[in-house]
Amino acid sequence: MTATVETVVEGLDVPWGLAPLEDGTLLVSERDAARLLVVDPAAGTSTPVTGAGADQLLAETRPRGEGGLLGVALDPASGDVVVYRTGPDDNAVLRGTPDGTTLGELTTVVEGIPHAANHDGGAVAFGPDGHLYVATGDAGDPSNAQDRASLAGKILRVTLDGEPAPGNPEPRSPVWSLGHRNVQGLGWDAVGTMYASEFGARTYDELNVIRPGGNYGWPDAEGPGGPGGTVDPVAWWPTSQASPSGRTTPRPCGC
Repeated sequence: MTATVETVVEGLDVPWGLAPLEDGTLLVSERDAARLLVVDPAAGTSTPVTGAGADQLLAETRPRGEGGLLGVALDPASGDVVVYRTGPDDNAVLRGTPDGTTLGELTTVVEGIPHAANHDGGAVAFGPDGHLYVATGDAGDPSNAQDRASLAGKILRVTLDGEPAPGNPEPRSPVWSLGHRNVQGLGWDAVGTMYASEFGARTYDELNVIRPGGNYGWPDAEGPGGPGGTVDPVAWWPTSQASPSGRTTPRPCGC
């Protein structure tokens, strides 16, 4: 299998998240600069997003190590922009209403996600069910991943108001799955199967099929062969071979 790579824009400062917009442009987050850009692949240009929301991100984001302005997604129902950012006290998910390249004031969707210099997670994505999925890291403390009371080391499923989404494994909890070290890629295939790409420690990185309530084993497992009751990845490879960050699933034409 071969792939063709084409450069559409250069000079970005640690680009992290990417969300396609309806007009064919891309909304891109720059982790360390704590700003959003609208990238036009056809023209090869990038335009900084301005407005109260952009000012708020710049003021509140604290880039450090793997933290900063991370994931970005567009709500297909409301058109709101959702971002995941590292602040002085936590990681948080915020949302605001865009108008062209202007972003309105941000409101909090989820706050209190543990943060650290490493393992901040950061992916945000809207599933086929319309709900918001948020990937968090273990914030450098592996025990967080198995602690059901912690938001770290999890995939969360919430409404746009930050409430646990209907149908969650535990109705009053936002946790969709647990036992994660550092998920940074979320996506669904054409039939609605959910996948997550995850950084391992020293042995294996993983690609997982995400099941509601599934326990993916960290820190007791890295790769396949975890203890009973944990879910094995569907693919894994040595950490020296590649590092999986964002991910997408190609779909057949017309689906």
